[in-house]
Amino acid sequence: MIEFYELRVSMSLLSSINVPFINYHHSGWITKDKKYLFICDEGAQGSNPDITLWDISDPANPDFISQFIDTTSIIHNLYVIDDYAYTSYYNSGFRIFNITDPASFTIAAEYDPNPTTGDNFGGSFGCFPFTKSGNIFISDQTGLYIFNFSERTTGTGNNFNLPDGFMLHQNYPNPFNPATYFEFLIASASGGGFVTLKIYDILGNEIAVLVNEEKAPGPYSVHFNAAHLSGGIYFYKLTSGKHSVTKKMTLLK
Repeated sequence: MIEFYELRVSMSLLSSINVPFINYHHSGWITKDKKYLFICDEGAQGSNPDITLWDISDPANPDFISQFIDTTSIIHNLYVIDDYAYTSYYNSGFRIFNITDPASFTIAAEYDPNPTTGDNFGGSFGCFPFTKSGNIFISDQTGLYIFNFSERTTGTGNNFNLPDGFMLHQNYPNPFNPATYFEFLIASASGGGFVTLKIYDILGNEIAVLVNEEKAPGPYSVHFNAAHLSGGIYFYKLTSGKHSVTKKMTLLK
């Protein structure tokens, strides 16, 4: 026999946050003690705050505490785990904030995988820190980035451990005519080394050598002008030590 029950829910509005300096409440997250609320403004422009912090210990009277402003970018998502807030910041990349003292939260580490800038949409649009491994996944229009954050109590910088090896992203634009860019990342765990980036035609003939030298760990961007080549399918191959990866691209003429 199937029985049906009616569930009655009593709901009442305790308060609301409506202030002129917030354009679009996109997402938010509370601190582990449930006393503070971070709000992301995906409509923030110029000097408007991208992140605002509110004391919600009294839910009926939320109190504005502090803010963070990036005049050249827009925040998308923010998630709190213990004493850190993990964010995807469209054209400013991945940022971690130390929120040990929520009233004066500061950048603990940051990494920008994208050359684009400005108060618009693009770059890093997704952040997912909730993994058993502790790795943090960042979705960017140039590719997927995976980080492991080594906790630092203070300071600003690239305080990340990147997985061993390297990352090679799809060239952009693709298809292209006549120029394109290649971006790759040599992970700090790999210690850098001798790196080559070569272009091949569809028959496997080497067309160009764009990189052929020692590279320290870090991100790199390489410009390639193919005005002298015929239109068609080409391949580019990145090699570092025992690692190598090949991707396809299309030149339109």
